[in-house]
Amino acid sequence: MTIEIEAIELNNGFFIKRKGNNYRNHNFPSAFSYNDGMTLHSTHSSDWQFIARKITSVTDVVSGEKINERFELKNPEMESDHIPLLMPKEEVTCCDCSHFFCGCDWKDDYSHLRSLYTYLYDTLPDSTKPVEFTWTTVGKATVDFEYTDFMLNIGKDHSSDPATPRKLGSLAEYKNIEDSILYPSVMCSELPCMLPSNRWYAVIRAHINSNIDPRFAYVSSNYKFCLTVKKKCFKTIEESVLSVGKKALRAEEVVIFETSPSSYNAYSVIPPISGENYQDLMEKINFYLSALMEKINKPTCVCDKCNGHGYVY
Repeated sequence: MTIEIEAIELNNGFFIKRKGNNYRNHNFPSAFSYNDGMTLHSTHSSDWQFIARKITSVTDVVSGEKINERFELKNPEMESDHIPLLMPKEEVTCCDCSHFFCGCDWKDDYSHLRSLYTYLYDTLPDSTKPVEFTWTTVGKATVDFEYTDFMLNIGKDHSSDPATPRKLGSLAEYKNIEDSILYPSVMCSELPCMLPSNRWYAVIRAHINSNIDPRFAYVSSNYKFCLTVKKKCFKTIEESVLSVGKKALRAEEVVIFETSPSSYNAYSVIPPISGENYQDLMEKINFYLSALMEKINKPTCVCDKCNGHGYVY
């Protein structure tokens, strides 16, 4: 077997993947050793991994061979001239397979003793063998790669369904169409990228549902095609305002946030959010979500300019 390795050279290492379409993904077998134990690291693309130096050797671990296969008496006190303590496997069975107790047939002279014995064996130390490989550098990028496992929660179709954590790499797209043609998917983390409106909407929706403070606001419309958040506005009502007689605490409602992933009725469409790379994009996402929840969850207070007829939040 020959492993075909494709690589993109970076300032501090290489992105590498295993070439070929006969694999569920392009990762390398975990049993293989690269450069005598050098670690392969995850990237933001499931097809690619990162290694600090060019691969010069690949070895495979070969499991040690079983030896001294035998059957040992479960209860040593039962040992006698007709029931030995140990019996070699090849002496009492009709099969040469190496599976655990393998269900092989015992010879007629010993079959009546089978339930009294346990199958045992010893193992030789593991060994290694070289694996043939080819190395092809398919590109070069002047970037320093450092992997951070950026995660986002994505809302599902129904508001009652729990959000699903997803890696940013599975949601982000290249900001520029030409980059998607010129560069492989693993480079998206280092180039201008974005969350398109539909995925950005799903992130916002999940974040609001998980972090809204029901004392001050609630989600009045919660669908995969539109979202509305209303704020509870409390104030003291005087005789001359909305009621007559003694004071009462009354909650009014105002729309504090509404959006949609695409054109729907009068809802505003959430625009894509973009960044110079994954790090920049994630910082902008966190800043937006933090500011949004601060606005939604901030308690209202009576406006001191209009004697309680307006609200400040």
